[in-house]
Amino acid sequence: AKGIKIDRRQMLKTNIALTRMIERIDLALKKFFPIDWNSPQQVMDVLYDRLKLPEQRINKTGNRTSNMDALESLQHEHPLVKLLLGRRKYEKQRSTYTDYNIDEQGYFHGDISFTTSTGRARGFLLTMQHGPIRKLLIPDEPDWEFAYADWDRVELWISAVVSGDKEFQRILKEFNFHQYVGEQVFGEPIAKSDPRYQETKFITHGTNYGRSIQAIVRDHGIPHHRVKGMQQWMNREFSTWEKWRADQFIQARRDGRLSNSFGFTRYFWSGNIKGMAYAFEPQSCVAHMIKRCMTQLHAQLPKPARVVFPFHDAMLVTYPKTMRQEVHTCLKDIMEQRWPMLHNWSADCSIGIGSNFQEASEA
Repeated sequence: AKGIKIDRRQMLKTNIALTRMIERIDLALKKFFPIDWNSPQQVMDVLYDRLKLPEQRINKTGNRTSNMDALESLQHEHPLVKLLLGRRKYEKQRSTYTDYNIDEQGYFHGDISFTTSTGRARGFLLTMQHGPIRKLLIPDEPDWEFAYADWDRVELWISAVVSGDKEFQRILKEFNFHQYVGEQVFGEPIAKSDPRYQETKFITHGTNYGRSIQAIVRDHGIPHHRVKGMQQWMNREFSTWEKWRADQFIQARRDGRLSNSFGFTRYFWSGNIKGMAYAFEPQSCVAHMIKRCMTQLHAQLPKPARVVFPFHDAMLVTYPKTMRQEVHTCLKDIMEQRWPMLHNWSADCSIGIGSNFQEASEA
């Protein structure tokens, strides 16, 4: 594969900027405690023995830990934890995204694989946060651009379609789903700039993925009563969807497996079977949709346009700017095709363009 072209100058600038941010955080951390903040043992001594924060432990061993999951769980307990969490994130970004092993032409050749549980793609690009890091990825040539084709609320739609919940489908079709749900639950209009709008997105998507109230509260800092209230509203208003999910859970626990609308089977042995059963159909169907689109685009995109990378629910392609209309028509036709496996439903697709990955994915 050709890989992804990297802006070397921007990569160096980003490395320097991240290094300076880490150094500033180190100075602030030293004011709290003059320890080696790279030492897990010293960090745990501070968190649990000196600050007396709730101990976080590894499930399999029971040992105390100060890993990223632990810090995210503790971030609302003390301002020091937020600083340390920021340091870890910046350090990971610096080591992961500003130290590429690129070839002579400036291309990075990243691995892509697919999970055995749902068939979803995985790789470092899939966890790349919006912002400066995405600016490092650029089209093949100066007169080329990126197009980022993104399905809209696709996993919510799949749950509504497969479950047969007509009310769920109606709300998705006629309204901004998150705005509508938020306004119904909070009892007043909510603008997209309202923090509660983002909270609603976290809760609705998390609920559809089978995440518990506690998990959503922990990861997003949303009050427990808000998460609980919204989940109860969704279960009540979309009762057909809720019953279908309960049946999915019963079947997974009884038979030890589920098969999705594309014939893909997942087996269940242990762990959070309810959450995994709830999330299986919406996540795995998207995975198989995107793989089929990737194959079709590889064959049908007008050359020299090419697929750069598939995401969970989106596709990144690059092409000469003069071919924009031709490429976008092909993208739309394939991404918005009807799916016989999903009652002939078609997912809406928006296309953003840009001179780097960040611009295209934010457009």
